[in-house]
Amino acid sequence: MQRAGIHIGEKLLGASPSNPRGYFEDLDFYEFHDRLLHERGQTYLHVDRTFTFGPTAVETEHARDLIAARVHRPIWGWKDPRTCLFLDFWSQLIPDARFLFVYRHPIEVLLSLLRRGEFDGHPSFMAGLNAWHTYNSNILKVCNRYPDRCLLVHIDAVTQQPGEFFRLIQDTLQLGSSLDSETFDEFYHATELHKTPFTSGLNATLARLFPELLDLYSQLNCMLSCATTRFAPIRQSHRISRRLHTSPKA
Repeated sequence: MQRAGIHIGEKLLGASPSNPRGYFEDLDFYEFHDRLLHERGQTYLHVDRTFTFGPTAVETEHARDLIAARVHRPIWGWKDPRTCLFLDFWSQLIPDARFLFVYRHPIEVLLSLLRRGEFDGHPSFMAGLNAWHTYNSNILKVCNRYPDRCLLVHIDAVTQQPGEFFRLIQDTLQLGSSLDSETFDEFYHATELHKTPFTSGLNATLARLFPELLDLYSQLNCMLSCATTRFAPIRQSHRISRRLHTSPKA
């Protein structure tokens, strides 16, 4: 999105051993969301499934300040997974906002969190899976509520069909910059995106232990258009405006 000409922030979350190229997350939004959760006894990986957000006047004013500092940009947006917990809030403050959601299989996300040491040496499989369910449930609700404002893609569609993904992004955002498969090869490093070989047994086990996860994953897949390849396809929404929020592979 940054390479496509979208301003994604002045201060971005830096690199880490598990993500040496950086996260491309706007620190202003990152810290704002983190504070909202902390003040309500939540964290981004330990959040109640019933969590709802009721902003205070001060919090709403802070959010308006974040928007005001960026509206002079022709195209701007931000990336932060926590945004999925505050989608209605931002939709009301930015009524012409559009959302790009990239999702992965719940096991892929859980393994990624474990590799990054997100549970501080105390693995909590339930916490990771519950977080996946909470975030993606909110994504599904917003896609159903505002289908013309959402773009929902599976990570495999982005990595395996970059040309189609770029065409969709450029057409809907009316971007002036050019993106193509060769550009994609410059910044996508396949070896750094860990992939899990799924078997029917793994999915069967997940279905027995956490049937609601696979049900939600199936519902997300059904939100997409009919597949033209074996990869989860891209769902095209109507024209996207000049503001965009992106969610990580939640």
